[in-house]
Amino acid sequence: MSKEDKNNDEDIEELNRKRSLILSKATSKFEKLLEMFGKKNVEDVSHTLIYCAPGQIDEITFEISKLGFRVHKFNSDVDLKNRGKILKAFESGQIQVLVAIKCLDEGVDVPSTKAAYFLASTSNPREFVQRRGRILRKSASKNIAEIYDFVILPQNVSEGTFKSIVSKEMPRFAEFSRYSINEYSAREIIRNHLIIHDLEYLMDKLPWEVYNEMKENWSEMNGY
Repeated sequence: MSKEDKNNDEDIEELNRKRSLILSKATSKFEKLLEMFGKKNVEDVSHTLIYCAPGQIDEITFEISKLGFRVHKFNSDVDLKNRGKILKAFESGQIQVLVAIKCLDEGVDVPSTKAAYFLASTSNPREFVQRRGRILRKSASKNIAEIYDFVILPQNVSEGTFKSIVSKEMPRFAEFSRYSINEYSAREIIRNHLIIHDLEYLMDKLPWEVYNEMKENWSEMNGY
């Protein structure tokens, strides 16, 4: 498309936003989350965070509570007065699971977190690395943390669409897996999906490398 056609650029940006929302709210992520929690012993779960997309928090909180977990949502609906109480209850174990959107990224400290489920992850390296850092902070009550980052690998789509989506999903995997205890087993699982499309090299492309490549491509397209 003509780079001078601003309307086309705006249309593309809007379509990208819509696609990102579809990916973040994919039904299969929700189903997988409930399947995983359904297999857990309720009393063994504590200090667990679930990050979800806007519009999902009430449904996820309700479904997790139906499984017998003590769960509370943590979003903009919760006023500042009650946020401190909720975080104290979470730290003490009275609340087992917190379901949040982005407000837990905004200066809220939860070092006692032992497990986190990222149903909705940003493609911004700074944001998801900071989010991981919050989960990995030291606490007297833990010596390890578990992070489950839900990755979308589409099926029955064109090669171009597959590569476009996976290219945005893999930088998080590359960053998270290289410091993980289960790095090699995780890579083997992902490789089996990518090798079909000759895209296994994407497992090694780190977030800032991808970000810089995108910036260079944008500069070339716009004549800078």
